[in-house]
Parts: sequence; C-alpha cells; structure tokens
Amino acid sequence: MEAGKFILLLSFFILPPLFTSAEAAITVFDESWAIKALGKYTITSFSQEQPAQYTTAKPWSFGLGLRYKDVSASVSLPSFYASGGHPFESFDIQLSSYYDSVYYEVFCRRYQDFTDKKTGNNGVDLRVFSSGISAGWLQNGKRHSLSAAYDLDCRQLSSSGSIILGIGIFYTSIFGGDERIKHYNETQRFVYSGPNLGYSYTIIFPNDIFLNVNFVIGLNAGLNITANTWHFIPDIIPKLSFGHHNKSWSINFTAGGNYTAIPREVNTADHLLSGAMKVTFSNRF
Repeated sequence: MEAGKFILLLSFFILPPLFTSAEAAITVFDESWAIKALGKYTITSFSQEQPAQYTTAKPWSFGLGLRYKDVSASVSLPSFYASGGHPFESFDIQLSSYYDSVYYEVFCRRYQDFTDKKTGNNGVDLRVFSSGISAGWLQNGKRHSLSAAYDLDCRQLSSSGSIILGIGIFYTSIFGGDERIKHYNETQRFVYSGPNLGYSYTIIFPNDIFLNVNFVIGLNAGLNITANTWHFIPDIIPKLSFGHHNKSWSINFTAGGNYTAIPREVNTADHLLSGAMKVTFSNRF
C-alpha cells in the first residue's frame, strides 16, 4: 500500500512533462550581457573512514562572473585574509552553456589546507584537485529550464519537471603530505567517465519567484593512473536553487553537493564530499 502511494506521488512529478504541449513556457531576457557577483560557503570533506576526517579550513570565497547570451563563466577565490595572503592556492572556476534542451558544463577546482576534525589541527597538508566536462539533455527542455534557475539568463513561466540524461569525463588528484595520509604521500590521479541520469523539477510562485530541486546519479568507469588499475567510481550530485527574477536583475540562493567514492583497494573506498551554498546577484545590460 505504501509502495503504491509512493509510485502515485512520483508519477505526479514525472509523467506530466512527458505529455504536455510545447507552447512557449520560457522567455529569454532581451539583454545579451550580465555581470554577476557571488559569495560562497564551501564544505569540502575527505575521509578514509566515516564520518569525515578532514574538512577545508577556508570555507568562505567570493567571486565574479560574466554571461554573454548562452555562455556563462565565473571564478571564486577565498578572501585574501582567510587565505593568509595566498588566495590562489584554492579556487573554483566554472563555465557553462545552456541551449534549449542541451547544456554543457566545465569546472576546475582546487582545495588546499584542511582541518583534522579529530585533533582540531588546521595544518593538514592535503591537496584535492578536480575538473570535468559534462553534457546533458533535458527531455522536457521546451518547458523546463535549468538555466532559468541557475544561470539566470531566462524566465520559466510555469511549473514543470524533466528527466535528465547526460555524460561526463572527470579528473581528480589527491596528495597528502601528512604522515596520517600515507596512501596519498604519492599523488593519486584518477580519470573516470560514464553516463548519468537524474530528474529536475521547478515550482514557479507568484512575482517571478522560483524553486528548483534536481539530482543526478553518475555511473563511471575509472582508471587510477598512478596504480594503473580500473575501478567503478559512482557519484551523486543533488542541487537546489531558490530565487527571483526582476526586470533588469535576478538573484538566487543555490545549494549543491557532489559525493564521489574514490577507490583505494579492491573493497575499500575513500570518500570525497564537496558541498557549497552560494548567493548570486546577476545584473543584466
């Protein structure tokens, strides 16, 4: 009985976009350019066992972004004070392009200086670098827009959902100079790729207020370049965006995460979890 209720509720969100008409449900803003200011709080944790052992010691970062039509780019860095005068030791660079039902995303991130949660030591020499290129297709792209919720380059007029199908290729390297992370005293480099599947739903409220929730699960085949061994590397990526579109500007609050299981031995995996809460103000011109 409970399973029947769950399936009925799930079909309420998934089935409508499969059969709705393709009448105009998304409007593109007249302005081609937009400049963005963003503040971000990042939680990056790495663990060789659960719960997380190491978390980033520099969670706050600030950045700027620029959008031209369908292409958007942003760079965020820790504050000069929080980074101890070395803001470029950690960074987050993102490039994205959304066009109708298809989107592309490129990212490049580096995190350095972690805190050992067990001892409180802020000087753990752990360096995590990750980058990737992904592409996705929205089954209901004529009525559902991820760019309206995240890139803030258009306005979605009515609530809708869509299945997400995609593929990506990613690279991650981990170096641990600390004696407590002996396995990573030699940099471990991984490259992995595979398909992903997810679902997105946006609720449109009065006064151009919106709420989007989506998740993607990736099933990747990966190569440990250092050890020359193959592994299965799954990842889970949930996201949320809550915001508002005005006549010449937009603002949103986003929260998202990325969990990746990093294989160490045949039946052992370390855990890399990154999450970020971000406020973005976009002024169009």
